[in-house]
Amino acid sequence: IKGVLVITVKRFNAYEFWLSLGEMKKEGVPFHVLSTDEIIFDEVSGKRAKVNETIQQFNVQDASKYEGLLVIGGVWTDVRFLWYDPKTQAIVKAAASSPNIRCLSSICTGVPVLRAFLKGRKVSYFRLKAATEILKQAGAILSLTGMSVDLDKTPAVVTCENRIFTESAADYICKLVKGEPVQPYDIGEHNIGLFRRPAGRRPNREIMRIKGQK
Repeated sequence: IKGVLVITVKRFNAYEFWLSLGEMKKEGVPFHVLSTDEIIFDEVSGKRAKVNETIQQFNVQDASKYEGLLVIGGVWTDVRFLWYDPKTQAIVKAAASSPNIRCLSSICTGVPVLRAFLKGRKVSYFRLKAATEILKQAGAILSLTGMSVDLDKTPAVVTCENRIFTESAADYICKLVKGEPVQPYDIGEHNIGLFRRPAGRRPNREIMRIKGQK
């Protein structure tokens, strides 16, 4: 498989970013990371990371080679730029229109980046007023649940309201990209405190170390 094309912002959410990449690495799913800048920063700690390519450097047609597309959030103003950036939208279109694509996914404020392909699809998202308006205009079905997995059409759509669901979302993304069977997923806000990892799953130690946790 070619894997997952990951798009993030200059000031990214480290929890969403490192957990997603760590899960892909563990599951043997390749990934290629794009951002507006070659050097990106943890929005909280300021820790630097280097991406594979900038969005401007990336060949739009290469997006059609990937089985998955993941948009990761961060600082609101940075993410909002991606909503309207023509090059980013061209990449999303090339990926989403490809016969190879199996999964479109996003976490938190990144969901509207995918809006051109969300008509009639159920999505969970960070409920900013601007995000609500733009997703309604696109014809998306707005969910009040923390995470949604819409399998009604191809590609599947995996979206989360916030970082709490990152690990579970990444698990779905990996399975979908590898062509493994999955079930629809729908968990409400009122159940967030009861959320558990899938049976047999443990935190990725490398990611926990990066986050400074034991």
